[in-house]
Amino acid sequence: VFLADRVAVDNANTGTLQGYSQTDALMYYRRGNWRAQLNVKNIFDNEYYFATGNATMVQPAMSRMVVGSLKFEF
Repeated sequence: VFLADRVAVDNANTGTLQGYSQTDALMYYRRGNWRAQLNVKNIFDNEYYFATGNATMVQPAMSRMVVGSLKFEF
């Protein structure tokens, strides 16, 4: 994920946020009808803030998140 250098914080452009980048990854192993998967978001645990909706609210991004899953198809 990459966002431009600066983003307006509100509709009147009274403030800006610095740009940011986020690195995510996915790994999986499949054998027969089974699949094991591991997703990692924000691998480098970067701290940044982003504007939501129509730029009326600023919130911090989530820190590193790891999610594992198992899937069986029949």
